Amino acid sequence: MKKKFLFLFIFILLISFSFIFIACSYTGTDNEKDNVVININSVSDFLKIATQQNSSLFTNSEEDVKITSLDTVPNNSTTATNITYSLKTDINLSSNAITIDDENISTTKPNIIPELYGIIEGNNHRILFFSVETETTTFSNVGLIGQMMGKIRNIKMANSNLNLYSSTNVGLFAAVNRGSISNVVVESSCSINITASGTKVGGIAGDSTYKQTSGLKLTISASQSIDNCVNNANINVENGTTIGGIIGNCQMSDSNQKTAKSFSNNVNNGNITCNNYGTTVGGLIGSLSGYNLDVSNNVNNGNITADAFVGGIIGKCSAKSNGVISGNAIGKLYVNNNVAKGKFIYNVAEYKSGITSAGGIIGNLDISSNTKEINIQNCVVGDTSKQNESIF
Repeated sequence: MKKKFLFLFIFILLISFSFIFIACSYTGTDNEKDNVVININSVSDFLKIATQQNSSLFTNSEEDVKITSLDTVPNNSTTATNITYSLKTDINLSSNAITIDDENISTTKPNIIPELYGIIEGNNHRILFFSVETETTTFSNVGLIGQMMGKIRNIKMANSNLNLYSSTNVGLFAAVNRGSISNVVVESSCSINITASGTKVGGIAGDSTYKQTSGLKLTISASQSIDNCVNNANINVENGTTIGGIIGNCQMSDSNQKTAKSFSNNVNNGNITCNNYGTTVGGLIGSLSGYNLDVSNNVNNGNITADAFVGGIIGKCSAKSNGVISGNAIGKLYVNNNVAKGKFIYNVAEYKSGITSAGGIIGNLDISSNTKEINIQNCVVGDTSKQNESIF
């Protein structure tokens, strides 16, 4: 009887310790356990996110502030990552169009939310009539969110346009993504048009590059993922490089290789046009590099009009130590179950040099002996056409 009681006591004790361990490990904002949910009921509510997520205004206060409403959110770095903004309505930004000319260059930002460290839960609502128009100056970080460190998900965008002169890091949802974007849709009523030059341009996000931000408890520890997204917007760049239907440039890496990285189940239906020779264009990703890359289950239905490095899924993939990321070799490269149905239309009539490198799935793959494993399989190339057969 005593042995049974002792065994039962030890069993209960072990279970208790297990729950304590799980509870202790289930902390932080990655699992959103401790997040405060703030309802966004209007455009004015939505615009307040910009101030609350502005790191230049953050204090170092660790005092326990009770958040009861949108207006009680304090400006400190700890709180910024522990908030989920939950949209309860569509957000119509028609009265908040961004027009930047020579007179307001220094006072106007080309985004609605310059930085996001928390979470925007869209609840399948839409962002409407988001627009940015620039005159003659070059701008960086053009998009709904300038620098995305947290999460944005379950949200759509419609009737939104970026009409730019010259820009770097351009994406309708995020100019730069260092966090997580999932289940977002850019509808066909949206577009990106750049008349002079554009670098790192994508329908969903312009650039995605790992960066550890000191002093902030990042919502997802820079997980850097784009999953289950759809772009229907056409992208037109007169003189551009590194352009993708979903994302322009993606460096999925970090020094310790511990962050999660994912690019899967995305669809691009938008057409991409770039009118200069020497560009890098992919139906999904313009340029890709990093550690342990996994690009799977994506589909491109959009047509690509461009020269140089052109791929139905990835324009250029660097998987070697002296590639795009100097000194860092990747371990594995997986490009599986992707489908490229869009047509290639090459601009050889104007640019006599022809095509540097083109492929149904990857336009240019750069590897070395440091790449331990390459797995490219079950990919389907649909209807690719050559406008001028003589270039091959």
